[in-house]
Amino acid sequence: ELAGSGGASTLHSTAIGYLAGAGSSGAGNIVAVGWDAGSGITGTSGSVVALGTSAGKGATTSDKSIFVGYQAGMGATGADHSIFLGSDAGNGATSAVNSFFVGNQSGQGATDAFQSQFIGNGAGGVATLASQSEFIGNQAGGLSTGANNSIFIGYLAGYNDTTLNNAGGHTSILIGDNSSTGGFSDSVAIG
Repeated sequence: ELAGSGGASTLHSTAIGYLAGAGSSGAGNIVAVGWDAGSGITGTSGSVVALGTSAGKGATTSDKSIFVGYQAGMGATGADHSIFLGSDAGNGATSAVNSFFVGNQSGQGATDAFQSQFIGNGAGGVATLASQSEFIGNQAGGLSTGANNSIFIGYLAGYNDTTLNNAGGHTSILIGDNSSTGGFSDSVAIG
């Protein structure tokens, strides 16, 4: 199938690569480069850049976003104004408006992670209820739950951590490899 074929309402778009941009609808101003990049994008008014095999594939409601890397942003929903850089970065992420995920598998499968920055391989991966958070370090904040308004810095900082920060204005700060909140909101741990 030719690049861009099967797309409907994809005005002012550029597709380079087998199946790039194919099957997209209701989207315009898309740049899709790579095998299957940007295919099936729907419900987007436009300005999406998808670079890499399957980057941005099936993304919905991802206006003015940039997906770079193998499967970066694939299946992402509610990722307007976001940047996902790295293999599988933001793959399957939901409710990640205004987010910045950098690193392989950073933010992969994250839910309710709007206005968050996840930097490092696996940072914020499969995190839930992690909006307005900064996770910096390999796997920092990975598998965390309820870590809204948190700052986790260091290798495995906040990994598999469960807090109650999502219950109204709480904040947690972790600095150091393998640091944890111990399940307490409004906590600070250094070391």
